[in-house]
Amino acid sequence: MDTKIYAHDNEVDLYQKNNYVELQTWMTLLKLTAKELESFVWLGERKSFKSEVLIHKLTDKKAETSVLLDLLGKYLNQITEIRECEDMDCEYYYQHQHEQLRVLFNYHIEQCSKLKCKLLNSIEAI
Repeated sequence: MDTKIYAHDNEVDLYQKNNYVELQTWMTLLKLTAKELESFVWLGERKSFKSEVLIHKLTDKKAETSVLLDLLGKYLNQITEIRECEDMDCEYYYQHQHEQLRVLFNYHIEQCSKLKCKLLNSIEAI
């Protein structure tokens, strides 16, 4: 999708382009988060810290990250259909779906950050 903004773009074009760029950003951050979690699991398995529960939580969070990435990828493919909307209900559907994904993404990133802090605090205690 061409995300460059042109003077002739209408509101739907701008909305679609902004959502597309935002989704790409979320997906990039989730991919980086997945790599971080993988590294933390590797550290934990090397006995750098002794919390099996924490290793399990990191593994679970990495799996959740993959699920969220898949969900965002599917939605990214769907948003091109916004141009096909013929009424406000259709546009509202996509806007509502995007807002739900934003809440889910922000919550997930917050939970990952808290988990990484717990891990780093447990390493300091060694």
